Amino acid sequence: MGLTMCFSGGSVNAPFTSFSGGCSGPEPPEPRPHKWELVSVRVLGFGYSVLEVLYPGCTTFGGRKLLLCRGLPKEDEPLDPHLLGGEHPVIARFEPNEMGLLLAMECIKSLTVV
Repeated sequence: MGLTMCFSGGSVNAPFTSFSGGCSGPEPPEPRPHKWELVSVRVLGFGYSVLEVLYPGCTTFGGRKLLLCRGLPKEDEPLDPHLLGGEHPVIARFEPNEMGLLLAMECIKSLTVV
């Protein structure tokens, strides 16, 4: 049994509330780790890659995800875009736009500074 956090609030001045239990309203379809398409990839010589991935059927951001990964995941293997820790290749996720790409690249730069 876990804790489900739901937040509500309409402005910066309105406090957010959370509660344990189910959230009302429809949940967007979750990305299916076995069903993804590689849109673009940027492999950097530092052991990291930035992948733009499409998860058909996922409604958030039109199914597009921008993932910062350790190494380069294989296209024929499942790829869960969630941050699972351990040996999971996805270490960060960004909005799939130009700002997200710039942030992902800056993140890689900061990870590789000696």
